[in-house]
Amino acid sequence: MIGRLYGMLGERGVWVLYEHVRVMEGRRWVGWYQSVMNLFWPHFLGGCELRRDTGRWVKEVGPWSQVELVQPVDEPEYQVVPHIKGVLVK
Repeated sequence: MIGRLYGMLGERGVWVLYEHVRVMEGRRWVGWYQSVMNLFWPHFLGGCELRRDTGRWVKEVGPWSQVELVQPVDEPEYQVVPHIKGVLVK
């Protein structure tokens, strides 16, 4: 799906992103919780995966002229469904 969306962008196309991602390394108990929840999560939310490294996948889908992805500063460390937000320009 990410590759298809990338292909739909024209030259200098802009992708604005706000997406939940897997928990950052070093937050063991939250990662464990995500893993347990992910046993059920995809079945009730259309295949959505809590443990998918969406930020990495989006960056690697193709060449970008600009990538600005950050985690929102107002999310606590124990956030079970952390997010990234930003802009990517083809």
